[in-house]
Amino acid sequence: MELDNKKLTDFVVARFAYVWCRIRGVFVRLAGDSGKTFQLEPPLSYASSSGLFSAPSTKELTPAVAAGMTKLRRFLEWLRPRMPYLNIGLAAAAYGANQYVTQAFCQPVEWAAWVLLGSVGAFLAWPWLNGQPKAVRYVALFLQGALVPICVYCYAFMGPGSLLFGVLFFFFLLPVLAWVPVVFAGQALRRAWRSELPGARVVFVLGIVPLLLAQAWAEQQYRAVEAAVAQLPQEQRRLPATLVKVVPRTYMAERLAGTLFKYHNYMGEYDGWRPPLHDPLVNVSLWSRGGMNYDKPGVREANPLLVGYRDVRWKVLVTSIDSQAVFYHQLFPNLPVKADCTCNQTYDGESYRKWIPNGGRRMPLQGE
Repeated sequence: MELDNKKLTDFVVARFAYVWCRIRGVFVRLAGDSGKTFQLEPPLSYASSSGLFSAPSTKELTPAVAAGMTKLRRFLEWLRPRMPYLNIGLAAAAYGANQYVTQAFCQPVEWAAWVLLGSVGAFLAWPWLNGQPKAVRYVALFLQGALVPICVYCYAFMGPGSLLFGVLFFFFLLPVLAWVPVVFAGQALRRAWRSELPGARVVFVLGIVPLLLAQAWAEQQYRAVEAAVAQLPQEQRRLPATLVKVVPRTYMAERLAGTLFKYHNYMGEYDGWRPPLHDPLVNVSLWSRGGMNYDKPGVREANPLLVGYRDVRWKVLVTSIDSQAVFYHQLFPNLPVKADCTCNQTYDGESYRKWIPNGGRRMPLQGE
């Protein structure tokens, strides 16, 4: 069923008015003053009769609230044709803020960068693809399908508190950018739902499948690493000298061994440089086992290739960046230990360039 824009706007405004009046009614009854009200009949017959939405047939509104709802409707009608340009502005603002203002997301690894560029590009270009061949529009829908799990991942990485922070401190403008993944995902879903292209929703959902398959592949490699480490005695599972003998040299093993200094796996609240590369496949597998808080007991142990020793008092795995870098070099001697980029272009991000692996000493090879 197709819903035209005016009816959808009317429904959103009327639903907002209904919720507002229910809240207001509680305070009116507490105050013992019913107030001067009048009846507003919202245009919901098209939705109520279909069963798509449910809402009462009438709402009690004060004149002030009704005037506010009218202004809201006018604002939404004014915003709709300008939304494509606003999306471009939001994307540019989010990228600029992340690169030059505050550290949030580090640089995506190569495959993630291409997926991000393709999905966001298709999302931003969609309003101008109406006159293009169907094949082009189907490809754009497919890529926008991939955008939804990316937005969900961004929300999970930043945490629910970032959205609340964005609402409470919206007047600083920068916190509002935490809502960009929510705004983009909502629009992408609405486009797929309302598209006139046959099978649009199916194509959209298919865009999610490659990411799920990639995650399944990464998870299989993760479990292979866990199984190899589990063969060792408990007291030897965090020792580089024993780990290098059993760990398979795979994509996932390289990512896990490169934690702390090359790949950003955990959200950090501290100042200073962070590992500059970001691989969602590794992070999802890590978080699904131990969570995201690096300082919480049990979280570090989720990474089977994090070397160190266990502090009995604090019940955490004590690690060292240099020790981890040496272990990484022993596993993958042909790969660079230090990434050739920084997390972002802030002072903290650029300070990564000052880090010298192993203090400038020669990196020992396996068996040394």
